[in-house]
Amino acid sequence: MPQFKNSNPVVFHRFLVFSEIDTANGLIIPSYAQCNNCGVIHKITEIGRSTVLKKENLNALLTIDDIKSSLPPRLASILEQNDCALPYWQEAQFIIQNGLWGRGFTVSQEREGTTIIGKYIVILGETIYDIKPFEREEMQARAGAGLLDFQATMEGMDESVTINETPIDSLAKIVADKQASKVKFADGSSIMV
Repeated sequence: MPQFKNSNPVVFHRFLVFSEIDTANGLIIPSYAQCNNCGVIHKITEIGRSTVLKKENLNALLTIDDIKSSLPPRLASILEQNDCALPYWQEAQFIIQNGLWGRGFTVSQEREGTTIIGKYIVILGETIYDIKPFEREEMQARAGAGLLDFQATMEGMDESVTINETPIDSLAKIVADKQASKVKFADGSSIMV
């Protein structure tokens, strides 16, 4: 953050962005995002890394309104009702445009102590969606050990096959969030996010 650039240690602000991974080389396809804290534009080049541009406006940035017109009305309504931020709209658009049926993301969450309660949407088809409640405990709060992060990552990669996600999708979620958490659905199934 600009106000902390001279502090020691440097304070970094993390914010959620949507990025695509080039399947040919496994690298992030560069994109741009506006920080939700200071409004500065960032060039996203790696998971968890960006370069700050010296501008607060970029007309080429996609907005929710830009994406809304490309989504089925019911899906757009679900995202609006849950007050989803731009990266979730981008994820929904990516899933629809690429026909990645069975893929999903969190649309709502609240913290209750060390437990996170929320809703997860799975896009089963262009106009078919399954919204599931979840509850996840922050494993970091209970563990504090690097070994648990590694084990959770491995579990996430193993389970990714059953939820139609590639291992890199699961790993990217864990790395971006900097915590290992298990999502438990009402039917007893669970995934790592």
